[in-house]
Amino acid sequence: MKVRTLKPHGNVFGARYAKAVGDEYEHPQPEADIAFGYVEDATSPVDLAKMDVAELQEFAAKRTILLPSEGEGTGKDGRVIKADMIATIEATLGVQQAG
Repeated sequence: MKVRTLKPHGNVFGARYAKAVGDEYEHPQPEADIAFGYVEDATSPVDLAKMDVAELQEFAAKRTILLPSEGEGTGKDGRVIKADMIATIEATLGVQQAG
């Protein structure tokens, strides 16, 4: 099964032993790593634009992604808006979402 790393860890599967957040690789028996929150099923794409703010915060927290703090956003008076969260997640994971 193809998996996506949620927490940095190491194992012998994939191209490198050390796995960083967002890495995707084939794992022959991922059940334990999924149960412990190290990886998730990567076969279904994630559409960040369809998530609400709470879902984006949870998505980032599971992957130990630090979102911008108040005052660091692009909204009025530096408020963090949904687009700021999406941009940070994409930059951290190194992915571009379609659309």
